[in-house]
Amino acid sequence: MMSDEQTKRILVLEDDPQTGVLIETCLTEAGYVVHLAEAVPGALHLIDDLAFDAAVLDYCIGTNTALQVAQSLRVRLIPFVFCTADDDLPVEFEDVPVLGKPFLPEDMVGVVRSVFGPPRLWRRAVGQ
Repeated sequence: MMSDEQTKRILVLEDDPQTGVLIETCLTEAGYVVHLAEAVPGALHLIDDLAFDAAVLDYCIGTNTALQVAQSLRVRLIPFVFCTADDDLPVEFEDVPVLGKPFLPEDMVGVVRSVFGPPRLWRRAVGQ
């Protein structure tokens, strides 16, 4: 029988290949199905093509940010967390869980599991 994690699809947006593989490994070993994107256009394409249960976003992606991806996830009511070294996130995302870098593997798994708890306040902010 498959665990609950094995039925959950997670988008990971991370521009550093080593960190991306680390996040993918942590979540895959915990039983999640992970799709890794290294750039904003790739992440947006995956969001359009696949049904995700949650996402992990690095906020600073090269010279860009994950703002467009975060907004796309929020509109679709897909919970997400930021995994970033950046402390200056937009105020509209102050309710989103943030895992700082560097992180421990168990903290990555824990923060992802946390988004599957009770509905978050931001869901009400978009009319749900």
